[in-house]
Amino acid sequence: MGQVIATFEKKGIKIEAVVDGKRAYLVAQGVKAKAEALKHDQHGWLYRIAYEKEFIKLFGVKHSVIQLVHESAEVAKQLINEAVKQEKEAKKRAIEEKFNALSDDFGVQLVWGTDVQRVRTPEDLSEHDFFKQAIETMQRAKWRSEDIEKSLGRKADDVDWGDYSIRHEFNITLGELKQLVAQAEAVAQQKEEEAAQKKKATEAALQAKFEEAKRTGEKVEIRRWTVDCYDPREECDIDIVIEYAMPDGTLKVERHHTW
Repeated sequence: MGQVIATFEKKGIKIEAVVDGKRAYLVAQGVKAKAEALKHDQHGWLYRIAYEKEFIKLFGVKHSVIQLVHESAEVAKQLINEAVKQEKEAKKRAIEEKFNALSDDFGVQLVWGTDVQRVRTPEDLSEHDFFKQAIETMQRAKWRSEDIEKSLGRKADDVDWGDYSIRHEFNITLGELKQLVAQAEAVAQQKEEEAAQKKKATEAALQAKFEEAKRTGEKVEIRRWTVDCYDPREECDIDIVIEYAMPDGTLKVERHHTW
């Protein structure tokens, strides 16, 4: 089966290039081999055949991999890419239909761990955008398992203590998950607004420092912090680092030893 897209010869051997769905094959003297359609930087489009002993043996080589250059490999790649695209779209449509048929009583499992956060569902419904966005929303809200427990009004159904991680598992309904997402969205928006306001205030304060430096012609301290002393020749443990706004609009950092 499949579509014959080209016929060509290599070393006097007639070869058919066949594409069947997401696979490409080469057929020669009744021997069929899986092939990968690739574009080589130097040689152009070609077929790579690996570990197909009977097929490779036809060309009198002892290698486990051969590459046969032919322009039809480009067509093969295009057809394969289209088949992959159509399969993904069909799968997405099927998942969408299943999701739309769900009631709010549908059971899911929310896994919230230090190493992973996800929603488990029967079949492949967890790939639906709603479940992915639900996790992203709760991550934006910087929720922890305690926040989920508070929102649900109950403890996790199970806690998995790993060597390097902790996972809280909540057996909930789709309706409960929707409520969690709505609450998390409100929290996320509030935190994002607060962060934006804080950033705006910080930028305004910084701008005021530069304006003062320009007006007075003197450097103006922006902030200072301490770090370990980097010079072993100095008898100090801590350095003071000071960042200044300069009259010319640049930043200057000075480092001072302490004794």
